[in-house]
Amino acid sequence: MLAFTELADHWFMQMLKVPRPRLVALMRLGEKIANLLPLGKTK
Repeated sequence: MLAFTELADHWFMQMLKVPRPRLVALMRLGEKIANLLPLGKTK
């Protein structure tokens, strides 16, 4: 659980540096971005 919390905290700190328009575009991609990752495919 600690590793997950630290990972989430690190990700959040990275997201604070992303410009708002780019962050909104990233959020709109949603599942599409996860499907780009080898482990993200749900087929």
